[in-house]
Amino acid sequence: MIQFKKRKQTFLLICGLWIAMISSGNLLAQTNELKLAGQYVFQGEKEKALNLYRELHKKTPSDPQILDPYLRLLNQQELYEEGFGVINKFNKKKDPAIKFLVFEYLFSKKYLSENQFKKYKTKFYSRFSVNDDQIVLVAEEMKREVMINDAVDLLLYARSVSSSTGSYAFELAQLYAILSNTGKMFKEYLFLLETYQMSKEELQNFIQGDITNDSAFDIVESQLIDRSQANPEFLAYTEMLNWLYIQKKEFSKALIYAKSIDVRAKKKGTGLFELALLAYNNGFLTETKEICKHIVTHYPSGNIFFQAKRLSLSVSEKLLKEKYPVSQPEVRQLISEFESYKRVASEYVPAFDINLSIARLYAFYLQEFDTAISILTALAQESKAGAFVQSEAKLDLGDIYLLVKRPWEASLTYSQVEKSMKDQPLGYEAKYRNARLSYFKGEFLLAQSHLDILKLATTREIANNAIQLSLLIKDNLEADSTEEALSLYASIEQLEFINKLDEAVDGLKKLLSEYPNHPLTDDANFKLALILRKLGRSHEAIAHIDALLSKEPDAILADDALFLKATIQEVDLHEPKSAMDSYYLFLTEYQGSTLVNEARKKYRQLRGDKIN
Repeated sequence: MIQFKKRKQTFLLICGLWIAMISSGNLLAQTNELKLAGQYVFQGEKEKALNLYRELHKKTPSDPQILDPYLRLLNQQELYEEGFGVINKFNKKKDPAIKFLVFEYLFSKKYLSENQFKKYKTKFYSRFSVNDDQIVLVAEEMKREVMINDAVDLLLYARSVSSSTGSYAFELAQLYAILSNTGKMFKEYLFLLETYQMSKEELQNFIQGDITNDSAFDIVESQLIDRSQANPEFLAYTEMLNWLYIQKKEFSKALIYAKSIDVRAKKKGTGLFELALLAYNNGFLTETKEICKHIVTHYPSGNIFFQAKRLSLSVSEKLLKEKYPVSQPEVRQLISEFESYKRVASEYVPAFDINLSIARLYAFYLQEFDTAISILTALAQESKAGAFVQSEAKLDLGDIYLLVKRPWEASLTYSQVEKSMKDQPLGYEAKYRNARLSYFKGEFLLAQSHLDILKLATTREIANNAIQLSLLIKDNLEADSTEEALSLYASIEQLEFINKLDEAVDGLKKLLSEYPNHPLTDDANFKLALILRKLGRSHEAIAHIDALLSKEPDAILADDALFLKATIQEVDLHEPKSAMDSYYLFLTEYQGSTLVNEARKKYRQLRGDKIN
């Protein structure tokens, strides 16, 4: 009897192992078939994939790993009747996962008649009306299945039966963003802002990428203005409008709201000064001056006054240098303003950097080199000025030594900065200026060795300058082993640097005459146009631009040259029609240029378009 029991146990164990082996084999086979079906889909053989999914689903109808891809493929192949039958049968047997409820909704919508679906939709909605979390999950699943409008409808229904008029605002805002419905998206976000469920910083992060085009910007602007007028006490509207105009670089409009914020939030000019700095760093000099004027008028004492006054003087300096030709009486007037500021401000803020500006004006615009050298030498030795200002002073000293033909002292001064500010931007700048000095002297290989280092280990601006000069040397040494044309061009660039512009013009004309087919002719024509513009000879400048464009319309400098021509016509000659024609030509001929956005903006401004 005992032996019989042992034999029975052994038999059952063997049967169990045998069944397990068969089941394991079946499972492995099914897994392989599932992978094969997926491969068919990937290869575009959807009919083969469908047949395989059908067989697999018949074998294991409750397996979601098979059902999910099977239903997706049925939807793709528009086999809505089959999909409707499969999902309904599956969902009746058990409490389905949310994704399969959404599949049921999807196939019902595509298979049922309009009246039938309307009844189904009411029933579908009613099962979620009391479960907020589940409604959000269903909407998320609909979003994953690209059923965006259906997700919106579901959430709006849920909102209508809830106690809160703004429920699901965040989820709806995200769905409206996908639908590119900026108006409804922003309305939902504003509800979150008004109820303090979202900070203005969070709102700014969410909408920043959605206001890049003019129409979206106009919608957001309009809603904010309406809300701000209806509820002027709610500061966040004003702050959002200020931020909105900053995004579009509309600094004059931003100032309107920044003034209000400054008073109501008691910022004492700090926010206004931040706006002025933003405008300045983006090149909006007139707007910067307008903001600074407001600050110094309303805060006539303290640090904020002197900071705004200093920035305003920097704007005046930039505007003066951009004016062609530069007026010497205006230079002296600006020096006087700097000196006046320095006398008053020194008690409140460090004014050492003022001396840098004054020295540069004396040296580069009045050619009073001894005065400039005296100021900079004292500044370079003033320990209270700090290492940065001292190094800036030495770099300027080196440049002035070049102006007065003392290249050895220039190189020595640059090298001092290169050593003391090693691995810092000013140190790299000093190395670049030493390389440029070698280039001026015709020591091209030495200059190249310095530039090769700078191309890899420096700030972007210095790296770009190094790359441009390196390419100029390399390309022209390869084209002309005698180095004669390049040597002449380098000497002309030195003349330009030391502000002997008339001599530089003569040199460029000589180069163009003696080397008419040299690769440098494009560079020479472009540089000649730039210098002639500085001298106030705008028509001559345009003639050389036209020469460059007619000879080499596809030259590397062609887009820069045409943009310069349009700028001269617009700014210097006050010929808006001619400038418009040049900008239009630029937009049609040089669509890949980095200047194309600026050209488009200029063209639209001249045409009279509203620019946001």
